[in-house]
Amino acid sequence: MRLAGLKKIGHFFHAFDRYNYAKMIPIHLNQIAGLPEYILRHFQMGGFATSITGTNYSCVAADECHECTINKDTKAVITRSPPLEINKLVRTLQFQARVMSNYFRQLCTLRKNRIQRDYSHSLIKYELKLVLAYASKFERSFIFDQHEGLTMLYKAFSKQQASKDIEKDLMNYGKIGFNSFNSYVKTSILRESSISEDVVRKKNLHTFAVKRITKTYVRNLEKEKKLVTLCHKRSINLLKGGYSLAHDNMQILETPRAICTVEGIPNKGVKSGIYKIFRKRYTAEEYQPIVHKISPMSNCCLIAEGMNLIYRSPIGCKTFRDYAVFLVNSAILPFINKGYKDVRILFDQAGTQGLSPKVFEQKRRDNEDADGRFDVISDEIHVPKSWQAFLKTRRNKHLLCNYLFHKFIALVQPLLMNSSCEKFVVSGGFHRAVGLDTPVTMCVTSSGVSPYVFQTNHEESDTQIFLHVIDTTCTTIHIRSVDRDIAMVGLPLFPDFKTKHVFIEFRQVPNVSYLNLNTLHKALTNDEYLASLAKGDIGKILQTLYICSGCDFVSYFAKQGKGRFYRAFFQHAGFISGSSLASVRGSLACTSRNQNQHELGMLAFYRLVGTVYFLANKSSLSNSKYDKPEDLFHACESESTSLLDQHRKFLDIIREHHG
Repeated sequence: MRLAGLKKIGHFFHAFDRYNYAKMIPIHLNQIAGLPEYILRHFQMGGFATSITGTNYSCVAADECHECTINKDTKAVITRSPPLEINKLVRTLQFQARVMSNYFRQLCTLRKNRIQRDYSHSLIKYELKLVLAYASKFERSFIFDQHEGLTMLYKAFSKQQASKDIEKDLMNYGKIGFNSFNSYVKTSILRESSISEDVVRKKNLHTFAVKRITKTYVRNLEKEKKLVTLCHKRSINLLKGGYSLAHDNMQILETPRAICTVEGIPNKGVKSGIYKIFRKRYTAEEYQPIVHKISPMSNCCLIAEGMNLIYRSPIGCKTFRDYAVFLVNSAILPFINKGYKDVRILFDQAGTQGLSPKVFEQKRRDNEDADGRFDVISDEIHVPKSWQAFLKTRRNKHLLCNYLFHKFIALVQPLLMNSSCEKFVVSGGFHRAVGLDTPVTMCVTSSGVSPYVFQTNHEESDTQIFLHVIDTTCTTIHIRSVDRDIAMVGLPLFPDFKTKHVFIEFRQVPNVSYLNLNTLHKALTNDEYLASLAKGDIGKILQTLYICSGCDFVSYFAKQGKGRFYRAFFQHAGFISGSSLASVRGSLACTSRNQNQHELGMLAFYRLVGTVYFLANKSSLSNSKYDKPEDLFHACESESTSLLDQHRKFLDIIREHHG
């Protein structure tokens, strides 16, 4: 009965954040189940109490005895006895033998005097006093009363009605704890998840208990008061200086400071850390996406971004023809000699998509100095002395791509005559912006040159890479690109090429590093933190998250990098994009304009931004009664408030606390 009770209540410890017991109970049940049959018979006879010292009237329950002996052993060498250390200790053969010996000698069913009872007058009087106190409490309670007018949950002893938050948590704590327990079993015991860390999230359930006032709470409260005072002083000084506040946002600038600089220019952040996020998150060998070799190496195809090639300095090259030969010998010929069946070089195709936000960014970065501009590039023209200054002029870059497009075709065709490489495909070099109009994609084989079977008008090569991945008949795909966008473009398309092995080479120094896209997709779909998401939507959701947190065409959030966005998302994925609750409708996968899906996607985006800024301002928000963004969001819900207004109110409250 005792063991059955432990199994029934084990998940409650997860719901109420009692993590030591939550982790120790599965260990204890496992130890009990592993005991020999002759000891288990004593438990079946009702002998679950034991005496550690052998003294009468001092028996304790078997699990308490188990814990006491562990504490005694571990405290001799360490100051604390965390579940990890306890788990290591109880798995040792020496401890197992000692436990079985103690059970056999100390279980009460084996003792002659099994009645462990103290009949002293003082003890009986004390116990009677306790019984009467409990009975008096029950007489004054409302447990057995019928109150037809009360429709809400209330406290049995004081008749205090529960708030919506308390009622919601107390009516669902069993389900919350059970889901958390299942996640813990999958990750920590069965090791079925792609993440090695325990899925442990504090639930912070709302109950009738009075919230403890901790030192951290008092410290944060004082810190918030100082910050508010400082902000008011600064506002007064700025107003004295002749500035006026913009609207009701208590800021001097008209443009949103979260996405714009002081000059009104969109914020530019760093996107190269996305692979590092995945490498640190998935450390198990089976799910590690970053590898240092390609396997298998048979039936390979190389797809390389031509825009990465042109940044190689023309060391030892006098003319542009020498430079083209240098690129062929260093970036194409080695893979033909390795036996690659298919080699493809993809250039950008500027001007094919019209005006875009990236055009403004390019104009801001480029140097259109007339002295450094080339009108034409041919074989005999000498390469410039400063290669980086040459590439900063946008027209020069377009002319170079067009030149290399044609030169690669001429130089590679003879190399295919006596090799196992079946085709060489080159795309790009077509720049409408500078008046160059040539075929977009050409195919070179040992028999000749012809337009390829499909043509594209993609302005950037990274968006057309996976069209070539799907098109090639090779089963191992080697993509060479330092651009971290590549993996995020390919994740939603994974079902279209899941039978192929895709490796993205993104670093050559100090060691060649590849991102295995197949392993990354496997790790994401087996991530216990993303279990609430539809597996078919995970790729699209991660891509939308990457875009929303800042990319080439979208402004970055000030002081909120991709790391913070991804950590917030993994921690609250169900609330942001995966919950089936009616009040949390919408997913980051909803980007289509069909049936107004983009409006539901916008609601998920609001929750994403709100969650990021909630966690960023937790010190000020912790002074309120909301411990999680979900609590604040549900507190904004009312019968008269629309779903959109609920999201707006959610963001407004967070904005008020944002420093």
